[in-house]
Amino acid sequence: MGRVVMGAGMALLLLLGARRVAAFQVVEDLRPVSLGARCATEAVPGPEMRIVQRALSNPRDPEVVPPLAALYDSLASEAEVRPQDVEVLFQLAVVMGARSEVSGGRTQLEWAERMSEVAGRILDLEEDHAGAMHLLGRIHAAVMRMGTLKRWLARTLFGGAVLKEASWQEAGRYLEAAAEASPCNPDYRYELAALYRDTGRPDRAAREAQRALEVSAVDPAYEGVARKARILLAREDGGQPESR
Repeated sequence: MGRVVMGAGMALLLLLGARRVAAFQVVEDLRPVSLGARCATEAVPGPEMRIVQRALSNPRDPEVVPPLAALYDSLASEAEVRPQDVEVLFQLAVVMGARSEVSGGRTQLEWAERMSEVAGRILDLEEDHAGAMHLLGRIHAAVMRMGTLKRWLARTLFGGAVLKEASWQEAGRYLEAAAEASPCNPDYRYELAALYRDTGRPDRAAREAQRALEVSAVDPAYEGVARKARILLAREDGGQPESR
């Protein structure tokens, strides 16, 4: 079974810390201000989420599994006590995504489905939660990027509702909404760029990749996202303008 959920890429996974959008400064003299400058106060990964970051950067390293499992156990216990706390649920969903990334085969798919269920619970509690929308968008996109046979197997033999109903349309709806709700998150910007690339919209892909570069400059923790954005821009350079 091919890798399903996040690809090397759950990289810094959307949140690795911050979900909320930093307040943009009012520019009284109306001079242009770069997106990167406006996002300079965006929160960066906390110590617990650094465990996730390490796992996503080295998914085949067996040493990342024990601390990730311990973090999951801790968050799962906290979620039982605080089932309405969207921040706890979101961190739990992110860790589930990381566990899917370091797993394989059916176990990977099971973690992906569990993550999507928690993301759905979050949206029931807070319908505009950028992180939950981003997670669901990534799952839809990941399934659509699979080969025909692997996608059929994932949907037919192993998948729950999200895997079976995955589409580029839903991926775009979620990823665009997440980037709009939290414009200072570089991973949200990059994944939207990747969606545009894979659905034949190179101009939009280049625009979002450039924005991902700008906002990732606020902290070295986002270097992985910046690297992917630079690669995407290099590959799109010279592409034909989109017709729509």
